[in-house]
Amino acid sequence: MLLRWNRIHAAVRSLLWAAAITVALAGGAAAMRGSGQDLEKPAPEFSAEADGWVAKLIPRGRSTSVRIFFSVEEGTLAEPATRDFNDTSREGVDSKNFKSGLFMLKVDCPEPGGRVQLRMRSDFFTSGTRWYVFNPAASPPWKDAGADSQALDPTMHALSLTVVDGGPLDSDGRADGRVTVIGGPRDSFWGYAIGTLFIRFFGIFIVLGILMFGMFASGWLFRRVETWRARPRVSEKPTVPASKEAPPAPAAGPAPELAAAVALALHLSLHARSTASLAPSSPPGASAWANAGRLGIMAARDQLYRRSLGILANGDRHR
Repeated sequence: MLLRWNRIHAAVRSLLWAAAITVALAGGAAAMRGSGQDLEKPAPEFSAEADGWVAKLIPRGRSTSVRIFFSVEEGTLAEPATRDFNDTSREGVDSKNFKSGLFMLKVDCPEPGGRVQLRMRSDFFTSGTRWYVFNPAASPPWKDAGADSQALDPTMHALSLTVVDGGPLDSDGRADGRVTVIGGPRDSFWGYAIGTLFIRFFGIFIVLGILMFGMFASGWLFRRVETWRARPRVSEKPTVPASKEAPPAPAAGPAPELAAAVALALHLSLHARSTASLAPSSPPGASAWANAGRLGIMAARDQLYRRSLGILANGDRHR
């Protein structure tokens, strides 16, 4: 079981390392693409709202869409359009600073030479966002319009600028009762550089740090599981062996009195037999005198026999 847990642990660590390497390579590729030629984004989509127009687009450096609202006071705002940087001068600006591209706004003034107030709001704007206007008749052609920035809520910012018909912010340069503004929102260079550096460089290390934390957490979890499995179970009850059949009880023996009586009978019987075997044999019906004479003869023979044995033994010693 421990070997299987070690194999699972090794497999999980291998998967985490593979995921970390994949994310690092993907982040490096994204950074290389970001530092090179920009990918073409879809054109903005414009739709009419109750108080103006709204543009839905995907800015440069982002993968999600944002919405920019356009409205005007004391005038009529026509449908906005986009403008390509190739149709303008790049003197003094970099197209990469305009993440959302360029817009061309046309407003009909109440009277020639009048002024209108444009208002743009979006959650894509920040406190450092500026609105730049292109005027081919001015020098330099690009100019910060000096729009007022206002935070509507923590995520929504609004830019407001006043344009005079035929003035320096009017891109057509004519006081003809129509104001044409060519420009777009621009973030500061340092904000763009720091944001890009943080996202494309430090973001990779943040992801790798999260993966490393996951690897350490998984290793700690597996060690805890292995320690828990190797710990003896205190709560387990000792196994009770299977009950064996009890040996049969021995048969009850005879009573002590009976055993003593049988032993006494056997002793008397054996003693009588041994006494009878040692008694001299005599023919039945013999008289006492005959028996006595027989015993005397046998005793004499026995003495003679013992004497002859003694003589033989002494003779052997003398030799």
